[in-house]
Formats: sequence, C-alpha cells, structure tokens
Amino acid sequence: MSFFSNFFSKPEEKLTSFQVTKAPTFEEFKQTLKDKGISDTIIEDLFEKMTLMTFNSFLEKYPSKDTSKCQHIPSQPEWFYSCKTCCKESNYYCKSCFFDGKHIEKGHSISMTENLSGRVCDCGGEGISPEGYCSKHNKSSEKVKKELLSKIPGFVKKDIHIFFRYLLQYLQYLSTTSATQTTISEQNKEETILLGSWFIMISSESSSLVHMAAEEISGRVLDSLENGEFKLNEHKPLPFKLETHSMDGSDIIQPFATSAKGSNLLSFVFSNSTALHSLLPLIIILYDNHKNFKLVAIEEFLKNYSNLFKNRDQISTDISLKMSALYMGNMLISKFCTDYSKYNYLELVLRAHKNYYVPLLLPFYQTSNPDDIKKEVMLQTDLENFPRLMKLPNIVKYFVADEEKFELLFQLAGSYHKFTTLEYIDPSISTCKFLLSTEHYLVNTIRNILTTLQSSTEKDSKKLLESTIKSIAENLAKNIQELKKREMSNRCGMMLEHKDFFVNFTYAEIPVHFPLFRILSAFLLLSGMDPMDLTTKYHLTQTDITEMVTTILLFRFCYITYDIQTSTENVTDISLLYDLHILQVGLCILGTKRFLLTFFNALSSISHGNNSKVFVDNLSLLISVFQTRATLSPTKTQAFYHLYQGAMSGLFFKIHFRSFDMILPGITENDICEKYLEEFTTPGETEKYLLDQSNWKYYDKYYPYFSLNYRDLISSNCSKKYKAYQESLGLPSNFNPLPPQLEELPTQLSGIYAALNDQYLFQTIFNVLIVPLYSTFVDYENSIELQPVIKRLFASVPAPPINEFFYILTLTFKSFKEQFLPKLQDSEKLELQQSLQEYFKLDSDNKYTFKFQPTIQENAITHLLQVHHVNLGESNGKVMLSLYDLLLKYNEIIKKDNSLHVEHTSSINYVFDILFEFDSEIFNQFKKQSNVDINNNNNNNNNNNNNNNNNNNNNNNNNNNNNSTTTVDSTTTTSTATSSSNVEDSLKDLNIKDESIDEVKSDKQSTTTAADANSTNATATVEETTKNCVVCNGNEEVGRLFSMSYIDLSSVTFQNTTRIVHDHSKDKVSGYDPLYQTFLENFYYIDIKPGTSQYIPYKDDPAPLFACYLFQRCPSTYISSCGHNVHKKCLEKYKKTNPPPVNTLFNNTYKCPKPGCARECDILIPLGKPDTSLDYKSSANELFSTMCYFDFLALMEKENKYSIDKYLWKFVLQNIETLELKSRKTNLYNESESNPEYYLMNEQEFQNEMLTTSRLFQVVMTADVEPGPLLPIFDQSTFFMDPFTSSSYSVYLDPKSQPMEILFKGLALYLFNVLLNHCFRNKVVPSESADNATIVSKLITEEFNRLFLDDSNKIKKLDKDTYQEFRNQIHPYLRKLLIFNNLYKPESLKSSSTFDISLDVLADFSECMKLLFNFDSIELLFTQLLTKEYLELTLNYFMKKRKLSANISGFPQLYCTYPPPQQYNRLPDFFEMLPKFGDAIRENSSVGHCSVCKKINKMVCLVCGAGICPSTTCKLGPIVHLYSCQSAPIGYYQHIPSPSLFVYLTKHSVFTRSFSTSIYLNKDGKKTTDLSDCNLTLSDKELKKLYINWMNHSNSSFLIKK
Repeated sequence: MSFFSNFFSKPEEKLTSFQVTKAPTFEEFKQTLKDKGISDTIIEDLFEKMTLMTFNSFLEKYPSKDTSKCQHIPSQPEWFYSCKTCCKESNYYCKSCFFDGKHIEKGHSISMTENLSGRVCDCGGEGISPEGYCSKHNKSSEKVKKELLSKIPGFVKKDIHIFFRYLLQYLQYLSTTSATQTTISEQNKEETILLGSWFIMISSESSSLVHMAAEEISGRVLDSLENGEFKLNEHKPLPFKLETHSMDGSDIIQPFATSAKGSNLLSFVFSNSTALHSLLPLIIILYDNHKNFKLVAIEEFLKNYSNLFKNRDQISTDISLKMSALYMGNMLISKFCTDYSKYNYLELVLRAHKNYYVPLLLPFYQTSNPDDIKKEVMLQTDLENFPRLMKLPNIVKYFVADEEKFELLFQLAGSYHKFTTLEYIDPSISTCKFLLSTEHYLVNTIRNILTTLQSSTEKDSKKLLESTIKSIAENLAKNIQELKKREMSNRCGMMLEHKDFFVNFTYAEIPVHFPLFRILSAFLLLSGMDPMDLTTKYHLTQTDITEMVTTILLFRFCYITYDIQTSTENVTDISLLYDLHILQVGLCILGTKRFLLTFFNALSSISHGNNSKVFVDNLSLLISVFQTRATLSPTKTQAFYHLYQGAMSGLFFKIHFRSFDMILPGITENDICEKYLEEFTTPGETEKYLLDQSNWKYYDKYYPYFSLNYRDLISSNCSKKYKAYQESLGLPSNFNPLPPQLEELPTQLSGIYAALNDQYLFQTIFNVLIVPLYSTFVDYENSIELQPVIKRLFASVPAPPINEFFYILTLTFKSFKEQFLPKLQDSEKLELQQSLQEYFKLDSDNKYTFKFQPTIQENAITHLLQVHHVNLGESNGKVMLSLYDLLLKYNEIIKKDNSLHVEHTSSINYVFDILFEFDSEIFNQFKKQSNVDINNNNNNNNNNNNNNNNNNNNNNNNNNNNNSTTTVDSTTTTSTATSSSNVEDSLKDLNIKDESIDEVKSDKQSTTTAADANSTNATATVEETTKNCVVCNGNEEVGRLFSMSYIDLSSVTFQNTTRIVHDHSKDKVSGYDPLYQTFLENFYYIDIKPGTSQYIPYKDDPAPLFACYLFQRCPSTYISSCGHNVHKKCLEKYKKTNPPPVNTLFNNTYKCPKPGCARECDILIPLGKPDTSLDYKSSANELFSTMCYFDFLALMEKENKYSIDKYLWKFVLQNIETLELKSRKTNLYNESESNPEYYLMNEQEFQNEMLTTSRLFQVVMTADVEPGPLLPIFDQSTFFMDPFTSSSYSVYLDPKSQPMEILFKGLALYLFNVLLNHCFRNKVVPSESADNATIVSKLITEEFNRLFLDDSNKIKKLDKDTYQEFRNQIHPYLRKLLIFNNLYKPESLKSSSTFDISLDVLADFSECMKLLFNFDSIELLFTQLLTKEYLELTLNYFMKKRKLSANISGFPQLYCTYPPPQQYNRLPDFFEMLPKFGDAIRENSSVGHCSVCKKINKMVCLVCGAGICPSTTCKLGPIVHLYSCQSAPIGYYQHIPSPSLFVYLTKHSVFTRSFSTSIYLNKDGKKTTDLSDCNLTLSDKELKKLYINWMNHSNSSFLIKK
C-alpha cells in the first residue's frame, strides 16, 4: 500500500497523528478467510484493509453501476427473450429488462426461450444495441466505462488490483487438488460458490471493478492498443508486478503458479479441468462484462481445447457446453478461425473429434454386450458452428487455402465409416442421432463453402471457386479410396461383394454412417460437376463406386431410416435425398447392367422374412433411383411436388406440412405453411386437400420421403383418395397410378435416361412379368445373368412385385416419349417405322433372329419387341416370346376375367398409347386383334401433353364417363379462381369431404344453425336412419338390426356443474353467505369428489347413493351414433375383411361400413320392440356390460365385464344433460354484440342425437333393476341431489309408480331450490338464524308470499329482475323435462301430450312452458307446484334433514343444499384470453413451473387457465391434464412462446393425435406460428370454431374424419 493512498484515505480534520497502516500479506489474507469463512462482510472487510476505504465508499466515490450489464442469472428455469430488432444472435433479455424495454409496444419481432443453462441477461452488453437497453442499463457503453475507469487514481487501482490478486489466489488455493483428491471438497466447493456470488454481485455494481478483476485474472492490461484492435500476442503486462507495498521492502506479490514464468490465474484455471469447472461461473461473469477479456478467455480455452475435450466426461462436457454457449452463434470465434491466434479453432475441433470422439464412440457400436462399456461418453459438439462460420468469406478463403486443415474435415468424415455393428442397432438411439447430426454439420460445411464462394463478387473469386471444387473432389476421392473394402469377387464381368448372390451380409459389413458419400452428393449437386469426372479425373475405380452403392443400399435395406420412433415429424431427414442421389450417380457411372447387378446382389443378400411388403419396400428403392429429382436449391415447382404428396393423403393439417422443410433446403416452415399451401390447398388449419384436382398428375405412389412412423398410413390414405379421384373420372378405382409428372433431370444425370432405355433393364422386366403368366418358366436362351437370381429371389416372397415392374416399364416408355422421341430426327423415325413394318410381317422364329438396322438407336420399342427363345419346361417346351407378347397376354386375360391383373390396365394402356402415337398405322392393326384400349383415358397421370386424349376415347362403353370427366376437369382446372361453393361442389363430385371448406362457409352461416365449420356431414339424416343394414341392405326380417354407436368421454356436463359450484362459491357480488359458499366447495370437492370412481358399485348399494354420489364420481360420458344400422352377423363378416385397430383399453373400434360415413363405432344398441327373447336380452346385456366396463375399465376385468343395473341410468341421464347443454343458443364468442345468438349444433345433428338417446333409453329401460325400499326422490338425501337426477332415476327404478307425479315432484323440488337460492342472494335469513327452523320457515314463506302474492292473497307479477332470474334458472330444467318426455312417451299419456321437439322449440321458454303446462306464467308455475302446504312441509323436512357426512356437519341446515340452480344463459366457456398476443405473452410468462420436471410451464389450458408442462411424457403434461381438468376428448392449450394453440384429441381415454392452430391473427386476419408480429389480435371467430367443436364434440370435425 502506498503512502499517499494511506494519507488521502483519512479526512484531514481527523488526522490528529501521522500513521501508516500496513496492509495484510497474502498469508494473513488467506488465514482470515480460512478462520472466519467466506461471506460478503468478510470480503468487504478485507477490501477495506487493502484499500483503506470501505467497499460502499468506493462505489459512491467512483460510481459505474449504471454502465454494468444486467447479469441476471435465474436460479431455476426462466423465460428469456430475444428481440430481432435489438439483439445480436444468441443474446437475450431477462423478463424484467425485456418488458421494461417496451419491445412489444414498439412492434418488434421477438422470440422466447427457456433458460436452462445458466445464461445471463445481456441487457447493457455489446450483444444488444444501445437503443434496446432497458431503463436500468441504458448508460452501458464501452466508451463510458473507459471514461469512468480513467477517473480512478492509479494508487487506488493498484490497491484494488492487489486485493483482487489475493482473492483470486485464494480461489486457486481452494480449487487446487492433491494427487489423491480427484474433486474439490464440498467445503471448498461451497466457498468457491460464495466467492463467485460476490463477483456476480460486483459485476452488477461496478464495471470498473469488473475491469480490474478481469485484468488480474488474465495477468495483462486489457485496454486496446493505439489502433483500437486488441492483439493477443502484443499484450502489456500489469504495471504492479515488482513493486513493494511497505517500507520494509517485503514483496506482497505471490506467483499464481510455479510452473511457468509470468503465468496467470487464467492459464492455471484452463489447464486444470477441476479448477475450471468450479471457477467457470467467475470466468463467465468476467467474459460477459469485458470485451477484451472474451478474447483472452477464448484463447486460453483453445490452448487447452484438446485436453479439456478428450475425456468427454460430465465435467469436460459441461465445460464445453458452457464455453461454447459463450461463442456459439456470434462472430467472436471467427477471429480464431484464421491466423489471429496460433490456436486455430477449426483445426482444434476437427482434430479433437477425429482423434478422441470417434475412438470413444466406436465401442458403443462394436460391442454386443453393453456391460463391456466402462466409460460414459457425453454427447456435445462444436461442429454445429462450422456451417455458420462457412458463410463468412474470409474464413472460407483461409480454410480452403490451408490444405492440412481442410483435409482434416474429410479425414474426420472418413473415420465415421468405421461405425459398423455386430448386430442390429436402432438408428434412432441418442448416439446414432448425435453422429448423424454431426454428419449434417460436415455436409452443410461443404455446402456453405461452395455457396459462399459462388455468391462472391470479389476479384479472382471464380478462380478460387474452381480450385476449391478441385480440392474438394481430390479430398473426397482420396478418402473414399482409403475406405476399408468388403471382400469382392469377379462375377458377371465386374467386381461384386461376396462370392455369389444370396450370401448374406453381416451387420459388421454395413456402416451406419457414411458422410463422405453424402458430402459427395451435396458437392455434386452444388458444383454441377459431371459424375463421370470422379473416375476419369479423380481416379475413383469401379470397385469404389460399387462399394459406395452397396453401402447405401444395405443401409437403406437393413436400417431404412434414422427416424426417431417417437417423432411426430411426417417427413424423414435429408440424408435420404443424398443417398438416392448418390445411387443415381452410381447408376450413371456403373451403367445399367453393373448397377442392376449391384442392386440385386445387395437385395438377394439380406433376409426379407418371407414378407412381401418388406421386399417391395426395398425394391421400391430402385424406382426412387429412377424418379428422384435431388436438389439443394428447390424451385417453387419442385417444392409443390413434395407438398402435393401430403395434401393428397387428406391427413395433413396445415402445421404438419412444416416438416417438409427437412428435404427442401432454403425453404422455411413459414414459406410452406403461410405462402405455398394457400396456393393449392383448401383453406383452414385442419386437413388440407387439393384445390385443383388436375394436380393428381403429380401423385407419386412410391414417394420415399415420408417418415417411417407415418409412411404406411400416409401411403394408404393417398391410395384411397386416388381411387376416389379415379372414380370421379369414371375410371375403375383399382387401376394402378402412373408415374408423376416430373422435371427433366440435369444433363449430369442423363445416364438415368440411358438406363431406362437399356436392353438389360427390359430383360429384367421380362424376367419378372413372365412368371405370373407361365408358371413353368425355366429360362431363355442367352438370358441375362440376373435371370436365375430374379427367379429365385421372387420365389422367396409370397407375392412377386409385378406392380413395381409394370411401373418401371411405364417409366421406360415415359422416358422414351419425353427424352428419346423429341430428339429423334425425321429420317431416323422413318427408318425405325420401316423396320417395324418389316418386323411385324415376320413369324415368331424370324422375329427372333430379326435385327433392326444398325443405324437405328436402341430404344424402348425395339427392346419391347425383342423376341426370346423361352423354355417353359419339359411339358410345355419352348416358345418365342417378347415383352410385347406378354403385354398382349396380360390384356387378353384382363378382358376375359376382369378380376385378374386389372390393376395393370393403366400401365398396359399407357405403353400402347405411346406405341399408337408413334405409328398408328402399324400398331392400329393389332388393336382389334389384341382388343387393347388405345388412347383410353386411363387415369389422371397420363399427363405429359396427353390432355387431348381425354376426349378421344374409342371405347364406346366409356362415352358417358368421358362426358363426366370433361365436366369435372372444366370445374377443377379453374377452381383456384372460383368461389368456395364451386370448390365444395367439385369436392362433392369427387366424393371427398373437406372440412376446411367449412371455414369459408362459416362466414355465411345462418344464425339459427350451428357453425358448419365445426360439424361433420358424416351424420346420417333422420330419413337415412330408417334404412336397412348398411352391409346387406336387408331389413329386420333378415334379423335384428342394431344401431352402431359410440361411447366416449364428454366434458360438457362435468364442466357445467363445476363452473356452477365455482361461480357460486367465489361470487363476491351476489351477497351469498361465505358459510354457504364454503359448504358448496366442501361438499362438492370433498364429499362428492367429482370424476373419481373409487370402486365398482355393488348391487346392494342403495339407490340414493347412486343419485347423490356415484353418478357424479364416474366419468362423464356421451353416447352418439351416425344413425346407421347393421345386422350383427353382417358386421362380424365386415370386420373380418376390414379388421379394426386393436384398442386394449376398451373395445375394438371400427368405422361404419356405409360408404362416405366413416364414423367410429364401438357399441351396438339393439333396435326393434324390446321383448323377452334370449337374443334380445343377450344383446342388451352386452351393451350394458360394455358401457359399465367403459366407466370402470381400471377396476373391472375386460374378460369378466358385467352390468351394474342400478348404474345404467347414468348413461341416459348424461346423454340428456349433455344434449340439453349443447343444443342451447348462445352469443359466446360472437365477433360483435350485434351478432345474433347461434346454436351449438344444427337441427339434423340434434334430431339424430335425440334418436340415439331414445334408442339407448328404450334398451336401458328393459334392465332388470330392483328399485329398493325408498326411491331417491322420496329420500331425505334428495336435498343433496339434482332434482332432475333424483326424479328421472326414480322413474327408471320404478317406472310403474306414477312417473309423471315423480317428475313433477322433481320440478317442485327444483323450484324450491330456485327459491332458496333467491333467498341466499338477498340475505332473507340472517346468518345467525340459519339453523333455526322456525325463523327460516317464517322468513322464506314471507319472501315467497312477497314475491308471488299481493295484499289480497292473489297471484301477482314478479318484478322484471326477479322474473329474468327465475326464467333463466327454470329454462334448463324444462328443456330436460321435454327431452325426457320425448324419450319416455308413456302409454298413459294422451297422444296430445306427446310432441316432437326441435332446437327452436327448446330455445323458446314460453313454448316449453305451454307444451308442458298449457300456460307460460312463471308465477302460476310456482304457486301451483309450491303451494302453501307443500312449501311448509318441504321446509320442515329440509330443516330436519340428515347431514350426509361429518365434513358438512358444522354447517347450518339452511345452507346444506346442493346443487345450485343452473342458468340458461351460462354455459361452460373458455378461460379469458387477452385481446392482444403481446399482452398474453406478458401475462402467461408467470404461469409457473412444472412441479414434476421443474421446467417452465409452456402452455395454458384454454378450459381452466392452468399452466401446463408441454412434455407429453410428464405426469403433469397436456395429455394427463386432459383428464385432471376433465376437458376430454378435446383439449386446447395456448402455447406461451408462440401464437400456436395446440389441440389434443383422445379416444377412449387414449391420446390419439394433436395439431396446432391459432386464435391470434395478424392485421390481415391470417394465422401465423411466428412471433414476428407482437400485435396479433385475438379472433372471436377462431375461438367460436374451437368452442363449437368442444361443446358439440360428438359432431366435431376434429374427431370425425373419413
């Protein structure tokens, strides 16, 4: 400590004597911390002793707090925000800074992320523009920091430097481990954390202290040199190195480490992984707050990169992750990718992965016993940064110019080819997916190198590009040549793996990763280099190419894809595109014969398990080789080809198309979902369909890019939709599709066209197509080498792949037409025609020896006509046959028997169409002879310049079909420009239902019907339901008919009851006594326990127990039906040929067999008049036991399910209650108050569901139920029951005991409840008198008289408010009575008392009153049912009732009544969403954390408003919440970080699927999943659609799909 620093640290007036205080030595400093422990107080006390000023006085005297970065580090996962306007890449705000900055209000583009890795808030730092700083950090800038630092005197700086030196030296002491100690002790770790916390504190208090601490830890001055550029190798040492602090000359400076002269703490820390791991938070703090320290820290990290990387244990990986988070995505690391430092980042990363990662990960692949793996290897890579860095021209130039470093990339890629296994390994395991991601980084690195150079405008950029292309090609060729080769033999004129066909490959011969080949694909696609140059210029051999092709084939045969089993992506990753392209390259280089030999060598050498589908899937790879159009810069047309495939399936919601970006590089999810789809698909968020049906010409039956999880489903649906389209054209639906219309291949791949025109391929086709026609086929003279291989191979599977080879034959003629013919000179065409005339004049023997003129190029026609001397076995001898003859033979069989080979008609006709087009005179003479349909418009894919064929069909049988085809075409070709009604009409013509059309119609819907956008037309009309069996069309005379119905969860009644209890118990306005409100909560949630079935009810359980508790504890269900009927035997027969999917939790659901319906069914309701026959009772009991099993499936064994007769009324009751609720009229979510009310369902749906409920009622009433000693309506516990439940249940239990009297007693009880509720609201009875029966009876009777009687005891009118209150509460009950009456229709009632009801009738309160009572006076209703005697008697019983449990025993008798009355104008609705999405972001960012997985809740339930964990596997995730919230079968969750609203769907308590939509729209009324517009506004129109789907879920377009 200097003399002057001591002198001036004391105020002059207090200097009574001269004194020099000696600062503590390091040993004294250290001992103090050891003895007293580390705390803020102790550290600041030492600060005062070292500097002779308090810490706070320093902050006051030299303030720099406002210049500090925020540095907020969350203690648990927390939302962090990024603003595209204000933040640089990978920089974020904490919640406080973000909302303070008003980014939403300013309309900035923002994003949110969950901070899990300890990321600090960057507000006030260089990663955020100064204009984007919040009010707390808006003074932060490097210039201001330097100015404030310069104001601190040198002697003060020196004292502080020494203080920090001691403190950091103590940190080194804490983190230094002994030889026997592998980790820091817990005590030392705790003290290290405390010291780190203190540094975090000072970083937010003083930028000057941060600067001095950073200099001390790095041992150098961190100010920039004169030119402003900080240079690593020209740094100045600290100026306080050799000075002494006192008069005795003792040196206070202790060396940080003894290993090297001039070493510093930073060097020590980075050379010791244990120390670095414990001190990393301190490094990060300084890194985040000091610009030049960043460079020093990165260099120290890179200096020790290999040592830190090589272990790949938890510590080293954690260090790598946190360090990479500091520089990943920003440009700071780019300095270290050139010659700025001798520690080159690119080289270090590549060497570390090659030398350490590959050897560490190989054992995971190459051992069959997991126990042999002794070391856990963590997965983390910096290769992710490479593609990003290769977008910078200066780095690209440096990298490609340094041959040694550049070659490392290819060497690393080559090392991946070592990853083979001893047995099958799941390609979707974490290690495999990790290596695949690094493969993609390597491929994308090369891609970006080329695109960066190609886009460069600098001088000599072309020359550099050419040299780089050459360098890449040389490196690829060299490393491919060095790959380990499989055993090869000289067979069939080439080198092939193994000694013969059918020798099985082992997994040890099949690399799981082969990035060199994928890099080669990307390189060829981008450079445009001719693949033949690989052999001519770069010396790849035929063996190298064969190896490459075989490797890819074997991987795709054995592993298929890398798709993750649990992935919801519909499209596979881009590796398949690379692989198919390389197979095309292989075909071009090897030629047709060698490629086919290689293909079948691989195909014959793997097991297909006698499975035709597996075999065909593998064989389809050959078709994809011919059809693939690989590109890394897809045009809009090319993108549409891929997107069409999804739209053709009818399964893709809008959001599902986003995954196509995986195979469409450069096209974003937003481009796909917000731009492209609008052009060719129907509107809406749900299933998307083609607008223009002529786009079926792009249908690719063998489209290879769908993910493994969904490939079969999508393919199956595409096939169904295609068949429907065929039928709409008047064509048979079983015709196979033809190849799609595709763009021309680039000239570099012209070898594909040559292959399709090659004789070897035609002979291969011949060998396949001959087998079904001639079962005794042996061989033919001069047959190709593959002939016995194909024969044996196809004999090994149950069904030979005839379809696939007809398809390939079609491809050959498609190529002939599109590629060969246009290039044919007129003279050549004439010569070929003349030769054909000569050929057809010959007999078979002479045709066999016929040779076309040598000047005529070989082509599809000459190969088709080539005659072979075929051996058909000893019994059949030898015959002359050509492929042309085989087609004629197939056609002949089709004409004789339309059930055989008819699916090949389209291919046969296509070939003959082209033959006829080539020379109609020659081939027309064979038309009549062969009966081939020349120019038959066989399907939509006969597309290329074939439109004229549509009207030239010579088949008289199809004239009418052609007319309809013309009509459909004229409609569909203009559909994109027509109104929605035209689109709808065209879809109806095609018999294809498109729900998304309804979104257009909903704007024009009637206000008296449900929104069409959310209902399905799959429901049968009332007229349809009278029809016979949908399978055999027989009536009841054939056998008893059954209504196919469906039971599932329904949230409507539960939500309604819960909302009523909630609204009453939380009401602070209406005047309810808190005791009554507490009673409601206690009784409902504790006694009733809604939705929690604890046991299966017993036969002897008293009926009141069911009515009061059990019906509410069980799941809320609803039974619906499409209205179609079936015989049981017909259904069983149908299900054998159309097996339903297995559902182990409940029944096997099946689709209604009626064409065009497709409603799901799982129960059968017997129809007809109930009788006592064994057949009827058996059918009824099957229905009863199935329904009971549904409710108690967790408690009841499926094999031993049984009926609980007393319980059965619950299913009818909940159908009545649900139907009453969802048939109401409401104005919820209308766009304006002026909009009229609307129905939640339409009349057709209502009548159909009334019919279903009536059928259910009729059967349930036949149950053999014992009523018990006392019906629920007469039990004292009836005051704790819903009156409709107790009365209707009593009728069920004993239908012979005056049912109408019981029902009206229930109504009287309900009116009594209405009166009580009115008294509660108006505090008629004081709280202190609520247990006094006399006072209660007196006051309530007086209130009744006041309401309804005048002074002369005559009935008077209610006041307006009370009238509306009572009417609103009585209306729902009357509606249920009318529904019940419509079901019951007792014989004792006169016909005039039975009536039909409709939505309009039920919505009219007066009409309901008149139908039931012949009057519409509420006053009269009350006074007639609640007479003076009845009211007194009821009050007497009510005040003496037995309280049902100890839980409610303490509440006054008056308040012990349940449930409160319903209100017609109150329906269960959604949690209130804020009108602006920006406000929703602010509000929902505080919905808390998941208590299970501790992550942020990223969703908000639209039904209950709770924050939800987004993980579907979490116990508190969206799927589980569907049941805890009881919103099933449809759950709505607003995503917090985006405008997406996720819809989760269940069936039978099992999650089925989810999709996303949006209720927040941009200014144009469009949906977006992006945060690019913070001013998105809430759409009542979208909410209304969701609401109708939720309330009317039995008709929801979300759940009912074809």
